[in-house]
Amino acid sequence: MVHSIFVAADVFGVKTNFSFSFLDPPRVEDVVRLTERVYSAECTLRRRDGERHLFRVSKLKVYDDPTRRWMDLLHDEQLLEFSQLYVFQAGHREAQSEIPFPGKIFHDDALEHDVVHRWAARKRDRDQ
Repeated sequence: MVHSIFVAADVFGVKTNFSFSFLDPPRVEDVVRLTERVYSAECTLRRRDGERHLFRVSKLKVYDDPTRRWMDLLHDEQLLEFSQLYVFQAGHREAQSEIPFPGKIFHDDALEHDVVHRWAARKRDRDQ
């Protein structure tokens, strides 16, 4: 089963929100790893000077629907299906604006490997 969460961050003054999919229930460290990889690439793409940008997570917040508040993300158990996270990066000033609906979808390496493996198996079965 695929597990999806939404991860938002400020990218050069513009709120950005992506959907991350994981093959297994994600751990906080999985989210940090994928967040840093995806947002580093996104920041690099948006830089005018073309220099590589390393996005480093300094704090993660998760929106708690029942209380309608942002809480520190400290435990894997807080990562529920379709949780909305917000990521702060060290030394970065945040622009105040609404978080948009999630855009691009990114997959964890394990999920990507599983999808490719299943696709190859189906193709092989069809070709026989």
